[in-house]
Amino acid sequence: MASVATLTSKRGGNRGAVTRLIAKISDIIADAAMDRDRKIYELNKKLTDLHDKIKVVETLDTEIVELLAAVDMEAEIDSAGVINTTAYDARDAAEFTLKKIMDEKAAEVAAAANPNPPAPTITPTINVTIATDSSHLPKFNLPEFDGNILLWNAFWDVFEVEVHLKTKYSNATKFNFLNSRLSGDAKALLLGLVPSNDNYTVAVDLLKKRFGQPAKIINKKLSLPNPGTDRVSLRKFVDCLESHIRGLEALNKKPDSYGDLLVCILLDKLSAELRRNLARQSDGRDKGSGRATKKSLKGNRNSRRQCELTH
Repeated sequence: MASVATLTSKRGGNRGAVTRLIAKISDIIADAAMDRDRKIYELNKKLTDLHDKIKVVETLDTEIVELLAAVDMEAEIDSAGVINTTAYDARDAAEFTLKKIMDEKAAEVAAAANPNPPAPTITPTINVTIATDSSHLPKFNLPEFDGNILLWNAFWDVFEVEVHLKTKYSNATKFNFLNSRLSGDAKALLLGLVPSNDNYTVAVDLLKKRFGQPAKIINKKLSLPNPGTDRVSLRKFVDCLESHIRGLEALNKKPDSYGDLLVCILLDKLSAELRRNLARQSDGRDKGSGRATKKSLKGNRNSRRQCELTH
């Protein structure tokens, strides 16, 4: 476990990154010569980075407090709160400015498309998740995506077929429907984007860049939790391993391409007793392969079950 000094130093570096991002965002907003579309793109990108850095700082705040003596906790929490509030205020102000810029653009696009507008009618607000033509959207429930990177591909595969590729829906309608199926970190990523044809493309790009990178998904799938030594824990570990291997195969990653790495990762997570059992159970032909390790884990789990039944 890292010391308070190490965590504090790391937090200081990330706080510095937050300060630099806020300064860069201020420069972008103040740059009158910057093209509006470029300004929208840059602000979205920098705000995404700012959200990430603020979350890192918040995590480090929590880790530091957990290591402090009770008498020092209140002062640390108050100090961190003051600094974080400054970052929150700057972030919120930038998001408000971005929203104004995007609202202005949306109004101009609408005016250009309809120079002779009819009598005013009630229009959807930003909080409406389904556009006025929502009756044409699928009536069944699509999956919801909360930002779990392991669930992105499953979510997008369904959404792409049922909504994204349907040409009869406008992009603004697709944006509303997409936003209605997001929650947690995924929904937070799109804060500041208002429903429009252009913003749907921006939203999809942001989501794919954050949650759809194969390298991040593969790394997450290889980050398995450490199992215990009891039968139930081993069963859950094997089930999780098999699920992640199927997920890797869906990404066109065959066991032969990552088998050695997987074995090293698995062995590092197992107790010394389990490693000895696996070494005895592995045959010479498949020794060191991912499939052999998984097979040995199943055998070890079954052996423990038999032992429990006879006692």
